[in-house]
Amino acid sequence: MYCARYIADMRIGTLLAIVALAVPIAHLHAQQALPSGPNGFTFTGEWDCKGQFINGKPHHSHYSAEPVLGGAWLQLSEKDIDPPGYLSNYLIRFDPAQKLYVDEDMNNFGYARYTSPGWQDAKLIFTGTESHYAQPLPENRFVYTITGPKSFDVSWESRRSKDADFKSSDTIHCEQAADTTSGDYFQTQLTAGQKINNVFSRTIAFHAEGMDDTVRRVSGTAYYEVADPSPEHTKFNGTVLYDGHPQQVDSGEYHDHGQTFCMKEHCVPVNDASGPLFNPLLWGTPPAQLAPGTTWQVEIKQPWELGPAATQTITVVSLDPANHEITLKREGSGDGWYDSERKQVQVKKDGKDYTADVTPGTSRWTGYTTFHQGIVKNDELLVERDVTLSAADFPKTTAKERQYILLNAAP
Repeated sequence: MYCARYIADMRIGTLLAIVALAVPIAHLHAQQALPSGPNGFTFTGEWDCKGQFINGKPHHSHYSAEPVLGGAWLQLSEKDIDPPGYLSNYLIRFDPAQKLYVDEDMNNFGYARYTSPGWQDAKLIFTGTESHYAQPLPENRFVYTITGPKSFDVSWESRRSKDADFKSSDTIHCEQAADTTSGDYFQTQLTAGQKINNVFSRTIAFHAEGMDDTVRRVSGTAYYEVADPSPEHTKFNGTVLYDGHPQQVDSGEYHDHGQTFCMKEHCVPVNDASGPLFNPLLWGTPPAQLAPGTTWQVEIKQPWELGPAATQTITVVSLDPANHEITLKREGSGDGWYDSERKQVQVKKDGKDYTADVTPGTSRWTGYTTFHQGIVKNDELLVERDVTLSAADFPKTTAKERQYILLNAAP
């Protein structure tokens, strides 16, 4: 239901904030000291929360809680991952006059307030007192249960009348996120002799009404053996095979933490859309602390393989702290030529071949990439744009161009 969805989305934020405030803050007056949670439990920090609604649909969110304003309040930021869209900030405090926890919940759908008398063993019940949404909410409450030193369950309950029992419509389980930093995901930990293998492909296609579709494809495999694992000048011995072309065997070095590639004393910026390693030129500098939903901007200052100079947005989709793996979404748009792309294309119309000049329009791209300690494990990127095709004996035509790359780890 419309209302239930909003209430369910707000539940974890309330708990995290309340429990974190249960830790005494030394500089507050004695009458404002908050009782600690069970066994000193505190929710300050990062949390990964997963569960499902009563209809069986999954619910996955990330929460970040920290004391603010000298510790008098706790601010919690919440972002739903599945289903996406819900954003909120909670400000939580203890009201010594009422002897209640008060939660001021502000989100992108409205505002609500909850209060709670405090802990009862390992449970905390937090009840709604007012709400300001497009539709009124039923009477509702949150029942939180501590399940371990770094985990808890929460159930959202509601009822339509005072005579009815509260019924649960949503459950979720939260685990404290591991203490990792961005370096755990993007800094390589290579060893001499280590092998990195991948299989890749690229497609370029043009489509326009009245014209035969034009498609070019290339694919192949690449095998890299680490000769020098130093992050400052990582050296590989590589064997690359583009299908239909002779195999290439050579060695080269990545400098500037993957931004520059040197072969036989000739160095160039690494502006490939993908490759074996994390490339700051395209991915920028990630924040030190990462969580699902974290975003940052990257200014790509020069044309690259699948796009022009532009600003790109990176979003953390998911991460696996135990295995140091992270999946990112990249999306951006820009105008202009790509690096080293052809300015003409061979097309066919009404059975006749033409060499048409290409005038590019605005490019828009999106893709997903998984890194394991700085090594590209999976990568997909699609870019689309309108282009104008023209030639002396060919009518000016607007066509749709698609380019995409696929790269996956290979045995």
